[in-house]
Amino acid sequence: MARRLPTTTLCLFSRRLNNNTASSSSIAAGSHPLRHEPAAPTIVDLNDHGKLFASVSTWKLLRSLVNQGLAANETFVDFGMWVMNPRLMETALVRDVILKTVKHTTFEHFCAGETTEEAGECVRKIHEAGLRGMLAYAVEHASDNDGCDRNLEGFIRSFEFSKSLPPSSVSFVTAKITAICPISLLRRVGDLLRWQYKDPSFTLPWKHNTLPIFTNTSPLYHTLQKPEPLTPDEERNLESAHGRLQVLCQKCVDLNVPLTIDAEDTSLQPAIDYFTYSSAIVHNRDGNAIVYGTIQAYLRDAKERLFMASKMAENLGIPMGFKLVRGAYMSSEMRAASELGYDSPIHDNIEETHSCYDECASFMLERIANGNDAVVLATHNLQSGKVAALKARNLGIKKGNPKLEFAQLYGMSEALSFGLRNAGFQVSKYLAYGPVDMVMPYLLRRAEENRGLFSTSNIDRLLMGKELKRRLKSLLRSRSCMKAEIGTRLQIPQQAPRFCLCTCSNTFLVLFHLEGPVPPGPPVDRYGFIKQNVSSSSAAEGLAKSREARRVRKWRKMIGVGGSDWKHYVRRKPHVVKRRIRKGIPDCLRGLVWQLISGSRDLLLMNPGVYEQLVFYETSASELDIIRDISRTFPTHVFFQQRHGPGQRSLYNVLKAYSVFDRAVGYVQGMGFLAGLLLLYMSEEDAFWLLVALLKGAVHAPMEGLYQVGLPLVQQYLFQFEHLVREQLPKLGEHFSREMINPSMYASQWFITVFSYSFPFPLALRIWDVFLFEGVKIVFKVGLALLKYCHDDLIHLSFEKLIYALRNFPEDAMNPDILLPMAYSIKVSRSLSESKIEYEKKHGKAKKYKPKCGGEMWIQRLGVSVAAHIHEKGKCVGVLVRKKAQR
Repeated sequence: MARRLPTTTLCLFSRRLNNNTASSSSIAAGSHPLRHEPAAPTIVDLNDHGKLFASVSTWKLLRSLVNQGLAANETFVDFGMWVMNPRLMETALVRDVILKTVKHTTFEHFCAGETTEEAGECVRKIHEAGLRGMLAYAVEHASDNDGCDRNLEGFIRSFEFSKSLPPSSVSFVTAKITAICPISLLRRVGDLLRWQYKDPSFTLPWKHNTLPIFTNTSPLYHTLQKPEPLTPDEERNLESAHGRLQVLCQKCVDLNVPLTIDAEDTSLQPAIDYFTYSSAIVHNRDGNAIVYGTIQAYLRDAKERLFMASKMAENLGIPMGFKLVRGAYMSSEMRAASELGYDSPIHDNIEETHSCYDECASFMLERIANGNDAVVLATHNLQSGKVAALKARNLGIKKGNPKLEFAQLYGMSEALSFGLRNAGFQVSKYLAYGPVDMVMPYLLRRAEENRGLFSTSNIDRLLMGKELKRRLKSLLRSRSCMKAEIGTRLQIPQQAPRFCLCTCSNTFLVLFHLEGPVPPGPPVDRYGFIKQNVSSSSAAEGLAKSREARRVRKWRKMIGVGGSDWKHYVRRKPHVVKRRIRKGIPDCLRGLVWQLISGSRDLLLMNPGVYEQLVFYETSASELDIIRDISRTFPTHVFFQQRHGPGQRSLYNVLKAYSVFDRAVGYVQGMGFLAGLLLLYMSEEDAFWLLVALLKGAVHAPMEGLYQVGLPLVQQYLFQFEHLVREQLPKLGEHFSREMINPSMYASQWFITVFSYSFPFPLALRIWDVFLFEGVKIVFKVGLALLKYCHDDLIHLSFEKLIYALRNFPEDAMNPDILLPMAYSIKVSRSLSESKIEYEKKHGKAKKYKPKCGGEMWIQRLGVSVAAHIHEKGKCVGVLVRKKAQR
């Protein structure tokens, strides 16, 4: 039996968010480490394994499960590394057996193929699954110029081939400097760069402009004595290597596909960074980062190097891109430092590495939110991926932002990849390819690097196992009803989509794969609604985008990172905030700002886990009503159109959770439009708590009376609105009385759905911006402004025509830039107060229940104010917190 939760009990406080916060580093004063963000399990949802692996075939799922199980066995890993020993590979027969075995096991799991064509096919497959590919021709460690030239040709073929793949299916191409520059020369360059950092007077005539490579904590022990200058031959070879990299960079510029430069160990990395940064200075232009460097977070100096390089690039006006990884050379680094008698350059424990990675990721996400730089967050760590996704959302980084990419190795962390994809982020797989013997060093490093990863993090295997069991059970069920279905003819629609689900007598389901192109969907507007009129003005759209970009920059400064400056700014400049909100909140920041001004963010943080309990562990008497009404909510929006699709499931979850949370209100049909509007701008959990904040009154007067039995608050608002019409539009008020028109005939939906039911979506959004900040009086103002705008037409209409006109206002009356200024100029506060008193006298004021629970005094001592008491059977079981008291 499922554990049940007292449905209306709320946790008063969660632990303070900064109780366990580590001391901040010099990476960015005021930057908030990722790991200390509150958990948000709904951002990257790994609970639905069927949805996660829907695009993975059963055979591939089974093979992945077997391969990951073997990789988790350290004995098997040790044996595999011994088998691939170079001495064994010298015997032709043994070599052939080993290569064939490796090809059909480890190679197929971790690599995209042996040829560019095979890699391209792999890209197409993962693109169909909603992922992208980072093409990596896996050549390493060239020893001479001839080998470098051959590798350059291989890279160019890879780049050229990417043009034939589906658009945007290749996110990056990857190269290793060790493949286009002799490794001995790289060591010499690294020695010289290290010595110049020790002795700035040491000149390097061949050195191009670059960004900072070292910090005071960087390992310099590889160069203990002054190295000899480069010989003329070495300088020519260095210039040739630099030229090869420029050829690759120019190819990427022509294709508009970024190039990531892979990292090496600390003996080579200074030279790698020199090549990377000097090329970035040349090719990263016009806000577009083409050349990406790699930062390895397991190094102690990673944060400082990232900070210094990005700041210097910003000063030079150069957009920088970084790939952030944890690292892959732990054993060799520790061994080299020990042999030379120095401390390891790697963090002492895995927790420090995690912390470094998260702080670097936080720093880069904040720079992206401010319009700077770009990052590839290459991580297999589930916690890092989830908190980075949450951080991106809190910063207002829009889904699909080209400056943010998550990445995992092909064949690893499939659950995290698909979870991030389902959350709306761009996700890439690192696709190494090439002949098996050439890719052998890559496979050896994967085995060494992930020796502990597979054995300690088995989330992939656990979810894959559950999905395989589910598919097996489904297969057995289908076989059990096969006899009853033999000979039944299936009716397949002529215009069926590529994947068509057909049924036989309600029991047997068949999934058909139909050949042919998928017909394009209908055109949609910027909000996701199907367009009725496809024509648009590109000039007007360009001007609007330019204006929107300027407004976004102003709003970002005002709210701060993740909303950290919002309360302070509201206290200092309330009139500026009010003016900007009335102009309209930028669409990309609307979800975040709505949570800040409604008080729902505080409710979410103080009640962790409550939403999940309400959704998964409780039942509601309103579930059938919710299911029946789901398809009526925004039926022309693509998010809610699909029957039982993600939009309808999210809407059901939010409405069901609230009906459990407040059983006195339960579910009323109009609530679907409120929840649907919120879900277009935030996650399920955020939408739920904003709904709670509105109905329970976290900031403004509670709205729950709009949905209680008898709709008491609706009756009050309609009475007040009629009073306002008589007062401010007396001729129209008299005409309505003569024609027996009262507000309940046309204005009920205005209050119940706050104009989200029948008003144009751009106008509804602008009204909601003001409604969340100023309260329900904006509904009265907009209603009066509409009647005032159409006054001369309405006053001459008879009853039937009035009813139609009051439900179908002209298009020009629905223009936000015309209607809202009129609404703002109307004063209603005094009249609303007077009419409320009159209504209460006329209908009897409801008795306020004042429980003797001492909750008010108890909670005030904790420094907050009460929005509402929660009672069960006359006993106070909790309180709904409005906000923290100002100190």
